[in-house]
Amino acid sequence: MSSVRLSQTEVRELSRLMQTTHDAYVYRKAQAVWLRYLGKPMWEIAKITNTNERTVYRWLHLHRERGVSGVFVGPRRGRVPKITEEYKELLFETIEKSPQAFGYPVNRWTLKLLAQHMTLNTGIAASFQRIWQILISRNIVFRVPRQ
Repeated sequence: MSSVRLSQTEVRELSRLMQTTHDAYVYRKAQAVWLRYLGKPMWEIAKITNTNERTVYRWLHLHRERGVSGVFVGPRRGRVPKITEEYKELLFETIEKSPQAFGYPVNRWTLKLLAQHMTLNTGIAASFQRIWQILISRNIVFRVPRQ
């Protein structure tokens, strides 16, 4: 792929974008376009942006098709989160009730019991550590009772 050609307006837009964006993904895409504009080789751009060359080619292709706005669009790859907002709401509703209300022979929730219960009721297997992170996000803290 040849070097990137930018108009003076696009140079200003790209420079401003890189200085003001708070989204690391958008910054890396803009940085890749900027580095190619400066004549850097693809392998070096991939190393600087901590991606592979194929990703850099894809970003530059988006830029070539859509201009600077191409930095903002395009698919983001990665696993879709399995924990949904509905799952979280069900979790918060569940911990308001006693485990005995669900037929468990204990009177306090543990993280492991919550994880097992949520897996049985939703089919979504989440670790007890992930359950803990979700609870902490709402300032709900589980303490081990003293004997």
